[in-house]
Amino acid sequence: MPIAPRRAAALAGTLVTLLLAALPPATARAAGSASGGWRLAFSEDFNGSSLNRSRWATYDGPYAGPSGNYWRPDDVLVSGGEARIRIQRREFGGRSITSGGMINVSLSQTYGRYEFRAKIPAGKGIDSYATLWPKDGDANATLVELLAPGPETAYLTNAYGSGRTGRQVRGRFSDAFHTYTIEWTPSRFRILFDGTVWLSDSHVSRVPKSFGLAVGSGDNLTGTPDASTELPAFFQIDWVRAYRYDPAAASTTSTTRPAPSTTRARPARTTSTTDAAAAVTGTPLDSGPPTTALALAGQAAADHRGLPRSLSAVVAVVAVLAVGSSLLALRARRSS
Repeated sequence: MPIAPRRAAALAGTLVTLLLAALPPATARAAGSASGGWRLAFSEDFNGSSLNRSRWATYDGPYAGPSGNYWRPDDVLVSGGEARIRIQRREFGGRSITSGGMINVSLSQTYGRYEFRAKIPAGKGIDSYATLWPKDGDANATLVELLAPGPETAYLTNAYGSGRTGRQVRGRFSDAFHTYTIEWTPSRFRILFDGTVWLSDSHVSRVPKSFGLAVGSGDNLTGTPDASTELPAFFQIDWVRAYRYDPAAASTTSTTRPAPSTTRARPARTTSTTDAAAAVTGTPLDSGPPTTALALAGQAAADHRGLPRSLSAVVAVVAVLAVGSSLLALRARRSS
């Protein structure tokens, strides 16, 4: 019995729907960092009235040269569901600026995913940043530095022992809360802003690191606050999530472990202004700084090339079904 045109179209549509239902896992893998998955290690919402000292240590000590800030534990505040890292004009330890910083001492690991939602202060001489910091210093450090002295700029650094890759991206970071993500797997390192890839690099560090957040001032990149910079100012962190890399992640069981409530300062950086300059995605910094537009275009092309073969296969099957549906409809018309 011939198949009616409407029935043929409905049958083809059903098959297409069933195939597309299987598509999200493939596209999720394409948008994600690598095969495998993540296991939640800790989740911090800052709902109390003070910093959780079993998880976080605060910085305490001088940074950079004489014009640098002095980190003080009392410049890290928790209230209203936020951690607020303050920078202010205050004489301490021979410095005229104090600011805060904190590092998660409960989790030091090789590979991981780190997410945080934050709003940065605007003003010259303020460097609001997140870091993955190893014990060996900045030879394997990750930095997401957000400066807003006028043209707001993110300076991204992925150091992997034998070299470093970096990128400079213009944007708006002080206007509202934004979500920042660092993904670090055995084969790929990425930094994302509100879900958009900023930096993607095949160079990968192999040493354990700890996640930290801080405000710095007075180095070659940042400069110092001037009369136009309103202080005190605050780096506001809404929440932090950290995950362990687990190719067979099957649950999100917490695996945090207690740590002593000690304080320590972030080691002084030795990266130069050149180290913080832009570079082609996945290329060492010494190759030169291309324009951001070219770097973004290169990243878009790289992401397209990275689509899984399964997606191409599904597209091909859908195309075949579409042709088949048209042939069935034509045959049905001729039969009737």
